[in-house]
Amino acid sequence: MSEKQNYDKILMVSGIVLGLGVAAYGAWTFMKLDDQYKFTTRVSEKPVEPPSGIKKAETVNQEISASHELKPIVQETQEYVGFVAPNLWIKTGGTEPFDIVSGPPIHGNIPNKWFLDNGLEDIFIYSDVLTRDPDNDGFTVQEEYEAKTHPNDPNSHPPLINKLYVDEIKQFGFYLVFSQADGNDFTFKGQNRARQDLWRSTVQLNGQFGARKNTNEKPRFELVSVANKEFKNESLNMVETDPEATVKDLKPTKNGQTYTVRRGAKYFIPIIDKKVNLTIAAGPKRDTSFEVEEGADFQIPGDTKQTYTLKTVDNATQTVTIANKTTGEQTTLSKKK
Repeated sequence: MSEKQNYDKILMVSGIVLGLGVAAYGAWTFMKLDDQYKFTTRVSEKPVEPPSGIKKAETVNQEISASHELKPIVQETQEYVGFVAPNLWIKTGGTEPFDIVSGPPIHGNIPNKWFLDNGLEDIFIYSDVLTRDPDNDGFTVQEEYEAKTHPNDPNSHPPLINKLYVDEIKQFGFYLVFSQADGNDFTFKGQNRARQDLWRSTVQLNGQFGARKNTNEKPRFELVSVANKEFKNESLNMVETDPEATVKDLKPTKNGQTYTVRRGAKYFIPIIDKKVNLTIAAGPKRDTSFEVEEGADFQIPGDTKQTYTLKTVDNATQTVTIANKTTGEQTTLSKKK
């Protein structure tokens, strides 16, 4: 073999060895890089929350897909449901629509047309429409219909006295005593329940009396007359003669009421004053409470057109009688339980 051939052979072997060395070094280097830059391919077990917009969209889609059933009105045994237009209805289970304007009343005896004429078409479909108060004036649809007022106008409503309630009856009083008659002078006393003097006055005929000293009180009474009168003493079976006075009550709410009282500490008569706390539960000033004295005139808060008089207050039955000063119509109210 020539020298040149030997030289080429050595050069080729050296190249192969060098190439294998480079390859081995590259593989070793790659393995080192893998150790140096390790990463995991394990997937996290924590669920990934979708964006809020997607969740809302899913909720809306579920609501749209859900079945929404309109509860029909029940009139006795027949049910009704709306059909296409406000005036066209169809009986449940039926196939032929009918016009509610000319059809039979759906709610009690109130014509269907009345609801439509008064702007109640939106709530006409509800079975409790008669107990609703669309204008929030304190009166129901049923009450407005009966009073021929407008159920959608808070300024049009039945008389407020229909919603007037008695909260409390208060009673005040004292004893009137004709204690002494001395010629033309006559002495009277006002006493409390313990028979203690509240005031003492000596007057003549037509004189006024009954105000406590050192007060701004006006005289409560006027002495109208005094006359001797015979009285039967049942325990002694005999007739006695004593002066008896006629006294007029000057309190404005008593309207000139008179009392007769016999002379003597044991012949006292009770003078009773009564007041009532009332509450109006409807109208523009609903839930307003106010006090009225028996016999006084008053107006209901929210109603400046009508004037009433508290005619009588019966503490025993817890009732009051109120009279309209214009019409004379009387209304009896009982204390709210």
